[in-house]
Amino acid sequence: MEREDLLGDATQQSGNRTLDRTAAILDALEHEMLTLSEIARRTALSTSAVHRLLNSLEELGFVRRSDGLFALGARFQRSTMEKAIRHTLAVIRDETGESCQFWVKLDRERLCVAIADSGHELRPILAEGTRIRLQDGGSAGLVLRNDERARDSLVRHGWVETVDDRTPGLASVSLPLILRGSRYGVVCIVAPVSRLTESPGRDFGPIMRRRLQGLREELDSRF
Repeated sequence: MEREDLLGDATQQSGNRTLDRTAAILDALEHEMLTLSEIARRTALSTSAVHRLLNSLEELGFVRRSDGLFALGARFQRSTMEKAIRHTLAVIRDETGESCQFWVKLDRERLCVAIADSGHELRPILAEGTRIRLQDGGSAGLVLRNDERARDSLVRHGWVETVDDRTPGLASVSLPLILRGSRYGVVCIVAPVSRLTESPGRDFGPIMRRRLQGLREELDSRF
């Protein structure tokens, strides 16, 4: 065997060993925060090897450090949070029969980052990535703009609703997703007025409030 082939095999084995060690560390941190020594003990790796890999993982955002404890980092948190939000949107859609969206604020616009589509023939056609100016209204826009009417409605009812606001024939109801005191985004249902029984808030608000409470509790416990 040529010398360069031997070197290639050694390099590959070293790379595989590093990947195996990295996977073991991430597996150890999947459900709880651990100290350096605890990670070394659970992975059966030397403290120096764990420390070296943790430094690299922290720089890349896969691991975060707080008061001597290590946990999965922002890359995993975003993925986990997005999965939880999308699951909640799908549950709300299934319980209400209407499409459910998640919006975040970007300067003077709102951005739709996730949708659970109802599949109704008559429904708002909207794509993830859609941007709408906050000043253009809609219940999600009112919440994200922190409009006085939205603040009052959230206090009185727990939701914000609009009818024939941005588009004639459509109604919407929105609730903020608040995590640790900060407004992370807004969950919104948009439906044709013809399918409402009373109003968008009365029809869908209680279900949305209940599901968002469960989502908040889940995310607060993880992050």
